[in-house]
Amino acid sequence: MTALPFDVVAGILDERQRYQAASANLLALGDEVRFTHQLLQEYFVARAMRERIFPGSAGVSPAVGETPSLLARDIWQPKNWWEPTNWEEATILLAGLYSDDCTDVLMWLAETQPELAARCIVESGAHTPDETKLRLREMWLPRLTDLKRDPDARARAAVGRALGRIALEDGTPLDNRPGVGFVLRNGLKIPDIAWGEEVPAGKYTIGGDKKAFRNFDKRPVTISYPYRLARYPVTNAQFACFVAAPDFGDGRWWRGLPDKERQIDNPYFPYANGPRERVSWYQAVAFCRWLSDKLGYTVELPHEYEWEVAARWPDNRLYPWGNEFDAAKANTVEGDRVGEPTVVGLYPHGANSKLNLYDLSGNVWEWCRNKYETPDDEGIDDSDAWRVLRGGSFINLADNARAAYRNYNVPGNRSDYSGFRLVVVRRSPSHHEH
Repeated sequence: MTALPFDVVAGILDERQRYQAASANLLALGDEVRFTHQLLQEYFVARAMRERIFPGSAGVSPAVGETPSLLARDIWQPKNWWEPTNWEEATILLAGLYSDDCTDVLMWLAETQPELAARCIVESGAHTPDETKLRLREMWLPRLTDLKRDPDARARAAVGRALGRIALEDGTPLDNRPGVGFVLRNGLKIPDIAWGEEVPAGKYTIGGDKKAFRNFDKRPVTISYPYRLARYPVTNAQFACFVAAPDFGDGRWWRGLPDKERQIDNPYFPYANGPRERVSWYQAVAFCRWLSDKLGYTVELPHEYEWEVAARWPDNRLYPWGNEFDAAKANTVEGDRVGEPTVVGLYPHGANSKLNLYDLSGNVWEWCRNKYETPDDEGIDDSDAWRVLRGGSFINLADNARAAYRNYNVPGNRSDYSGFRLVVVRRSPSHHEH
């Protein structure tokens, strides 16, 4: 809390004014004088900011061509703009001073501090027209994958969170990339799944990566059908469609699954465009059944053979992008220390560009449909038999993010670092041959 020496304050407020301020519990008097309440101090800071950004007693915008005396970049330096500076709460109060339309404050922030602009929309109580939100989307979406402008993943992650906080007035997420949100069909929200390129049927080699713990010994597999993985893991916005659906509790989705699995946990990383974690294998299966019904064709969790072949396509590489680990290409411990999941697609250079698949290494682990100890067993049951997880996560090291690495957990586990993606296949009756 900001404080001033008593003699400085005495030059500003006379004795009566000091007495009245102390009696009203506005100021605490002593050798130093300070505001009694932090929020009150921040309110006056907000008013002072308004006068420097939007001169005039009415707080109107500067005249055309007039430069505000306080710029956002004066407070949030370009080098590390995503880091807090203790000006955040005052800025949100500043937006609240424009309750009818806080567009001017948002535009003052938009280039320099996207995440705080988003917080102003959500937390200030001020109205933001959809037109303004769409302007922000045009400014921010390109920055998600612009490594030249924001090479530090923490900067792009903050832009992603900004997009993930905001929805238009009809509830549509601001992040409208294909494969991230949902579409409306007959009034029902249906996840908009974007598929990667097709992997053809054929004979493939999996395993054999000496540095990938628990991986298979090098072995051939035949996948007798073409298939596609989803471009991204299932997002919060997409999983929420299932949870909010009128038929969420329909027994068809939950057949053979424990009843307790119908109780859904809130995500750890709650942004609409983030990967849905804290979801069990059982819940992922129920989601697939529900979505298959809505789409009119079958979508599932991938078998780990399908997952590994796609991640290593087309040359059996060790990571989706090649054979050498690069900390700038995945959300793992070695990277820019984001320390949490990131919105999907934030690492464009870490994609398998041949198949247009993102986040196969790092971010969150991904459930596969088969059992760990008996990989040919894809049976859906309520046993505690381990199910396979692939891909590593934001809390793991590079070796865990290798495409051949096999992890596992009990199917009821709901962790902060496990999610899932989908596969769509055209399969023959006998679809795995060894």
